[in-house]
Amino acid sequence: MSLTLEVKHEDSVTGDIQAVCTNYFDLGIQKEVFDQNEREIHKIILMFELESRNKDTGKRILVNKEYAFSSSKRSYLMKDLVSWKGKPFADGEIISFDKLIGHNAMLNIIENDKGYLSILSIKSSTNVSLLKLEYNRDFCPDYIKKKISKGKFESPAVDDNTPPF
Repeated sequence: MSLTLEVKHEDSVTGDIQAVCTNYFDLGIQKEVFDQNEREIHKIILMFELESRNKDTGKRILVNKEYAFSSSKRSYLMKDLVSWKGKPFADGEIISFDKLIGHNAMLNIIENDKGYLSILSIKSSTNVSLLKLEYNRDFCPDYIKKKISKGKFESPAVDDNTPPF
């Protein structure tokens, strides 16, 4: 007896997809439980517009990834930023998140266990035709607003004279 299964994809947006960074969100200090231990971690979210569009609305599909806000070279944030930049950051280099907005990237997208799109990796885009932003910078999905409302915030010093990558 032989079993067979036909795989059908329903307009799935997975694999390497051209995207543009739409925004970032500072979630502040968030409580997190890991191995039954509660800890507080400063978190951020990077949000991207995919070149793919929602078939019902015609708008670009948005995806995001949440990170611990850490400059450790072992952190997921720094690994993705280095991969996106295409080279390591110099010691003491400043990364301006405001200046990441509008930068293109190649995202490797997977569908997670719950059926949501998830960013597996970010790398530099070699695509000649760059995407332009379509979403308004003020747009913030409700689920992100809810996370922000749970965060604790401190006032960091701001220096806007830093170059992008």
